[in-house]
Amino acid sequence: MKCGLEIHVQLDTRSKLFCRCPTDYQEAPPNTNICPVCLNQPGAKPYPPNRSALEGALKIALMLDCRINPEITYFMRKHYNYPDLPSGYQRTSIPVGLEGELNGVRIREVHIEEDPGQYKPDQGTVDFNRSGIPLIEIVTEPDMTSPEEARNFLRELIRVLEYSGCARGEGTMRADVNISLEGGKRVEIKNINSIKGAYKALKFEMIRQKNLLKRGVEVKQETRAFLESQMITVSMRLKEEAEDYRYIPDPDLPPMKFTDE
Repeated sequence: MKCGLEIHVQLDTRSKLFCRCPTDYQEAPPNTNICPVCLNQPGAKPYPPNRSALEGALKIALMLDCRINPEITYFMRKHYNYPDLPSGYQRTSIPVGLEGELNGVRIREVHIEEDPGQYKPDQGTVDFNRSGIPLIEIVTEPDMTSPEEARNFLRELIRVLEYSGCARGEGTMRADVNISLEGGKRVEIKNINSIKGAYKALKFEMIRQKNLLKRGVEVKQETRAFLESQMITVSMRLKEEAEDYRYIPDPDLPPMKFTDE
């Protein structure tokens, strides 16, 4: 088994990444901590990136033994359509940290991005209070070979994040899990929000793929969702090739360069 993780962690800042709206979205009534900037309304320009978010991302990258990207850093527009993304694109930086390591697992990159809103398809509602909250995404190499290794890595990562003082806590962490077995294709499991959930999802998916391969059935490259109430994964969509997000540099945000100072 090979397993890699993409972990999204909210940064503990008072205001959002590109505006001055407060970040206490969990306590506020729906759609009250919003403005034209975090809703990406026509003509609304983003503020310069939140300095506390940039400093927090760099601190966490260094604690993960990453080298800081010495090149010019800038934000890109990552295009996709979903109800929680009013602009049709998400602002995400090129990597600020590269080639780190934690618990024997290589860290490919750390970058900064903005959180989308909260969409509840069963209710048909979207709450944009979360839209624009600063995130970091930590991407690992596929170095984990068992659910236990993934669980141990996540436990150690949470210790690092808590010690950094820059993250909002485990309850705001979300992970996408990529798993493949020899002879099968890679499967991605989206939006797991606990260590227990990641462990259970990997256990179930490993057994599911083993049973398919034993019967000579192809393991399809797809995206699956984890139903924590039932402890199973279910198919969301086939993923024959990598999504084309049509990345372009954001013309509304200036490039940045990080120095030792």
